[in-house]
Amino acid sequence: ARVIRKKLLNCFERANVPNLSDEERRKLLTFAIIGAGPTGIEFASELADFVEQDVPKYWPHLLSFVSIKLIDANPTVLQPFDKDLQDAAIEALQHRFTTPVIKDGQVDGQSQRSFVELILNQRVNEVTEDTITLSNGREISYSVATWAGGIGSLPITLDIINGLGDQQKDCQGIAKGKIVVDPYLRAIGAHDSSVFAIGDCACVKSSCLPLGANATAAE
Repeated sequence: ARVIRKKLLNCFERANVPNLSDEERRKLLTFAIIGAGPTGIEFASELADFVEQDVPKYWPHLLSFVSIKLIDANPTVLQPFDKDLQDAAIEALQHRFTTPVIKDGQVDGQSQRSFVELILNQRVNEVTEDTITLSNGREISYSVATWAGGIGSLPITLDIINGLGDQQKDCQGIAKGKIVVDPYLRAIGAHDSSVFAIGDCACVKSSCLPLGANATAAE
């Protein structure tokens, strides 16, 4: 957390250097968060609070250049949670956090824009030192990117999923690399019910929440 905070503050200090172009300032103050689950939403909200509450005290002239990009491959944020919670998170991020608009190089005090952009239904294909390429071909220039999209499945987990057949594969759109189990933790597709899965490698078919402490606490 201290390292991220230091990097963010450094971006504002660098953007405050005289003789930079608007485009250079905009790139320095573009922050990307990959993953719109509980961690990504919380970090985006904390970062937006910092921009809204602290930046005006020290760099008010830089507010209009700030942009937070929240990226997720799912069609909505907080994918495993209730729709009411998803809608509330989207409403808060898109309509609560705003900054003045720049027109013809001048700050327009009468107009506001949301500085949090939700980019949903797009996978991240590539991350370089200063750009992120999405599955639709869009390239985003950034100064700080934070990965909040979780980690990939272990090869043994993927091998088990493939070995269990089509019933497992049909659920992978939601399970995303986890072994789908019934309420008794029996792996779907194991004909003799001899395969059990528990922990972060598994999710119950009815809810598709991982069977680990983090998901339980978030739920």
